[in-house]
Amino acid sequence: MTLELLIRPPASVQGPGEGATSRVKRLARSENTLWDTFNNGYVARRAKSLQAVDCSDHMDGIPLLEATPLRKGKFSEYFTDDDLEQIRSYDLDFILRFAYGIIRGDILDAARHGVWSFHHGDEQRFRGSPPAFWEIATDSPVSGVLLQRLTDRLDGGIVLRKGWVRTTHHSYVKNTDAVHFAGVDFPAQVCRDILAGNDSYLDEAPSSTEAPVFLKPTDREVVRFAAQAGQAFVGRQISNLAWSDQWNIGLVRNPIADFLNPDFIPTVEWFQDTRGPGYYLADPFPRLAGGAGEVLVEDYDYTNRIGTISELNFDDMTITPVDVGTSSHASYPFAFDHNGVNYVVAQVAGQQGVELLTDSDGQLQPAGRIDIEGELLDPTLFEHDGLWWIFFTRPGTQSLTELHIWWADDLFGTWQPHRQNPVKSDIRSARPGGTPFEHEGALYRPAQDCSLCYGGAVSISRIDELTPNTFTETVVRTVKADPSWPYPHGVHTLSAAGDVTYLDAKRRVFNRHETLAELTARVRKLRPGRA
Repeated sequence: MTLELLIRPPASVQGPGEGATSRVKRLARSENTLWDTFNNGYVARRAKSLQAVDCSDHMDGIPLLEATPLRKGKFSEYFTDDDLEQIRSYDLDFILRFAYGIIRGDILDAARHGVWSFHHGDEQRFRGSPPAFWEIATDSPVSGVLLQRLTDRLDGGIVLRKGWVRTTHHSYVKNTDAVHFAGVDFPAQVCRDILAGNDSYLDEAPSSTEAPVFLKPTDREVVRFAAQAGQAFVGRQISNLAWSDQWNIGLVRNPIADFLNPDFIPTVEWFQDTRGPGYYLADPFPRLAGGAGEVLVEDYDYTNRIGTISELNFDDMTITPVDVGTSSHASYPFAFDHNGVNYVVAQVAGQQGVELLTDSDGQLQPAGRIDIEGELLDPTLFEHDGLWWIFFTRPGTQSLTELHIWWADDLFGTWQPHRQNPVKSDIRSARPGGTPFEHEGALYRPAQDCSLCYGGAVSISRIDELTPNTFTETVVRTVKADPSWPYPHGVHTLSAAGDVTYLDAKRRVFNRHETLAELTARVRKLRPGRA
């Protein structure tokens, strides 16, 4: 992808400026004074995504066209014939819009694949402005972003890519950043699809929406928003200090496919962990080399904030440590079978790629590596249609949102990235959350739904298309914790073990170890010289 042409409006001609008296009168008459002051004076300076970036190195030597559009009606802008002729002479593949208003007319077809534009909001729920604000004001759990190919119809573009992040209810600045940064990979992903010939969606029907059009908030709405955001901030601080997640493992004597049935109510047998709130057990996967009721888990100790791998035995309710060859934090001991050999891969903090471990005679032994650059979160391996696949997310701000896929011809072969990586950007169903499985000829995978909180629920998606170049899936079921469970506040793993399914669920409890650690960390930040 190369930059061929920069199109921008001519530099504005500055007028004499507004006098103090006129400014006061204008603000006094305005219904949006509080919003303009907050947005222009605070958000514009604090949001990282809104800061100016010096792109001169990238623009050096790039032809510049200063195009003045013709205004028709109240908002529509049309390019002149002379400007259109110059733009067409460059034989552009697409135009990425960051400036101008509502552009219409022949400019929309001046490039081979049209004009692309970001919309920071889910067009099915929110239209208008300001972006990422009304999701907070209306208490929406997620905030959307999309890349669209513009058409002549207002709010009727062709959706090229779409993603969702968890709404940051206590901070408009953070929600603005989350939404803007979530879509930065979209243009490159569409370009890769074009190169691979998987671009038929560029000519699909435009989006159809009857979502309300939101306007700039009035002063009264800003006051209400400030109270709402303040309440969310205080609640978040209290929750982080006073409460911690305590996870535990449950055994359900039904196959994992039964969870596809919306009427299915599982009967859960809970592991009896008597160690108290200073520990939790999560990420269960059956120990394929063991007997029935034996399951590998993350065994987390709040006193040192380190997770290790342990084996649970539901028959005698015992916990036995398992050596995975590391002193670093370890979790998600995903188990699978290949050619009669039982393997385990675990998420290990700071580890590059993943290490394959064989599981036999009660021991985990190194058996090779999958060399993928960077750390992999919740690596999930399986074979499908003659290829091996590994699904995972990456550490950082998109650890719950962006799904990555790599593939290989053989488990011990050379692994290659999926052409569309990250293949999905959705807080509700990206990060892996258990064992992929087949049912009635279809492939399904559990994933974490973290839209309300980390580990809030499990989404089960049907994988509709999976090749080295394409990936589509549809969420068909969301599994939530039952309020009657002793762990009613979330679930984030479903793993298959024949006619048995393991799950983990959590409850929020007071944990003095975590409260003390949180207070200590906050005090350190307040000390001079501390970041």
